[in-house]
Amino acid sequence: MAKLYEVKTSSGKGKGVFATLEIQPGDIVMRDEARMRILDYFNGVSARQIQEALAILSPVHQAEFLQLSEGIKESTFKFANIYRANSFGSGASGADAVVCLKVSRVNHACIPNSELDMQDEGDCKLFATREIKKGEEVLINYCGSGTKAKRQDLLQSHYGFVCQCVTCSLTGEALELSDARRNLYNALLQLINGATRENDMRITSWKAPADRERVPYNFIAARLLEAEGISGTIIGVCYENAAESLLAQIRDLGLKHIIVLPAIKLLIEFFELSIQWRGTTRQADAERLRLSKGYWAALQGTDPHLQKGKKALDSLAALGITTIPSERFALICGADGQFLKFVSQDECLAMVRKERRVTQSE
Repeated sequence: MAKLYEVKTSSGKGKGVFATLEIQPGDIVMRDEARMRILDYFNGVSARQIQEALAILSPVHQAEFLQLSEGIKESTFKFANIYRANSFGSGASGADAVVCLKVSRVNHACIPNSELDMQDEGDCKLFATREIKKGEEVLINYCGSGTKAKRQDLLQSHYGFVCQCVTCSLTGEALELSDARRNLYNALLQLINGATRENDMRITSWKAPADRERVPYNFIAARLLEAEGISGTIIGVCYENAAESLLAQIRDLGLKHIIVLPAIKLLIEFFELSIQWRGTTRQADAERLRLSKGYWAALQGTDPHLQKGKKALDSLAALGITTIPSERFALICGADGQFLKFVSQDECLAMVRKERRVTQSE
């Protein structure tokens, strides 16, 4: 297979990686291996440890390493500065730090066109998250999804440069909107996962959200990334999480004979969007995509709610009805599982309340 990239001068950035052919979303641009690795990096690393890791490299790889950027020159040792500026987390916990020499030539953009897929042993694949034209620079994100001020602070303090990408060049209302989307996205992820994220929403407490909250949280997070122009596996993950939470919510209702069609339609849309986004990383994320497709296919073949709901939606679509009419809000089935009738939203709510009263009295 022809090489998809070359390393050459990038204006104002030193060296960079550029596409030599048209690259499609999901294509693997390069594979690289960890040439240097220091375990448990978070507990501190000495210049001596870095020097020992450098010493075991071949002369060719040592020369490549010493040509990389030093970033902020905090140390009197050039090799220590290079390691700090070019290492990134690896291992199951992300506590190890590795240097991949080819990947280290890939420059930064706050809305990148490629993404790293790290393996536990430190090796990695760089794959495209959108179409990259021949001659276009291949870019990854060094600094996460914070606001412009926080991204610039991190990039300057750690790497020693001022980002001038398209996103960082925004001004006025466009910049305010971009920062607002990023703040809200990070706040939502904090609510969903409980992890501290860079945001200005001043969320000081956290409790695990219920499934009914996880559905809109994940859906909105995906839409915010799409609106910001960000692409990649994370959007597929958000949609999949929304689908899983909605499915759990449907099952928890315990209403086997009442099938709410808008919920089934939304469930189908979430799963299909998840697979669609995972499909944009088809080579790098092939195993995860295969598992997602397999799970969705199995679910459609085994879940009675989904089977009956999808059949009803297909019958409506065959009649040219794509928007669920209010009088066909839910599908009612008999004890034998056979279709009985459609009911409106008001009728459905009345039936749900009645069934819950019966259940509670038992």
